[in-house]
Amino acid sequence: MPIRALAVAALATLFVLGAPLAAHADVSHDSTLSGTTAQVAVDAEPANAGKQASVEILRVGAQYSAPKTADIVYLNEYTLDAAGTFTFNAVIPGGTLDDYVIAVKVAGATSRYLASLDPNGPVPVNPGGGGGGPGATGPSGAGNPLAITGVAVPIGVLLLAVAGVIVGAALLRRRRSRA
Repeated sequence: MPIRALAVAALATLFVLGAPLAAHADVSHDSTLSGTTAQVAVDAEPANAGKQASVEILRVGAQYSAPKTADIVYLNEYTLDAAGTFTFNAVIPGGTLDDYVIAVKVAGATSRYLASLDPNGPVPVNPGGGGGGPGATGPSGAGNPLAITGVAVPIGVLLLAVAGVIVGAALLRRRRSRA
């Protein structure tokens, strides 16, 4: 009976901690720069077709969760097409794509996508807080989606809970086998 209770507790933990993961839209983007115009294509999965998506282009180092007006380079809202995509052109003041961050929030998602405007650029650091700055970047490449979306903590808690259930079950079996 205790093993069954442990299994139920593990399953409940999975559902509670896994819910935010299911509500996150899997977003990616591609962009190129021609002069001072960035051509951007965003893909947010066909399952999100018809939903609204807001997009911001911010300067690197802005407070990503609450940017100042001077740090917002581009702001707009789009309706995702049947493939769950949209494209746009944005004039950026200068520099390279690495000097900017793109933030996309799909309606119904619990978190927003945050990445360097350069698809191969560094992942922005500290997306929920301030600063970051040009020298404070995470791993290079299209990204570490756990760091970007903030789901690393719930996954860590989930893994700890599962490990606790496994260890508890092993200890319970050991105790029963000695009796």
